[in-house]
Amino acid sequence: MATETSYKYYAFISYNGNDERWAKWLHKKLEYYKIPSALRKQHIGLPKHVRPVFWYKQDLSGTKLTSSLHKELEASKYLIVICSPHSANSSWVNDEVQDFINQGKEERIVPFIVE
Repeated sequence: MATETSYKYYAFISYNGNDERWAKWLHKKLEYYKIPSALRKQHIGLPKHVRPVFWYKQDLSGTKLTSSLHKELEASKYLIVICSPHSANSSWVNDEVQDFINQGKEERIVPFIVE
């Protein structure tokens, strides 16, 4: 697992293509969100912003996680899973979650329930 200072992305958004509008909305909200200074003073080490956030903008085909997405997951501190009936049936979302768990970062998986 990467060290705290070596993460390229603050988070990776995992979603099914049918939920792309949610991924786009969440990505924009997170990238422009500024963590309140009072909260950052209470929790030393919190960044000023929650960024960069990775999200793959195209549908994926096949059943194996590509090596490039694996690298992006490795480079991410958190995994945000957009939870919907679509993602529940997505082998890609399942593979991304399993890959993150295999990296020993299961405590950093954040569900975002949309349906």
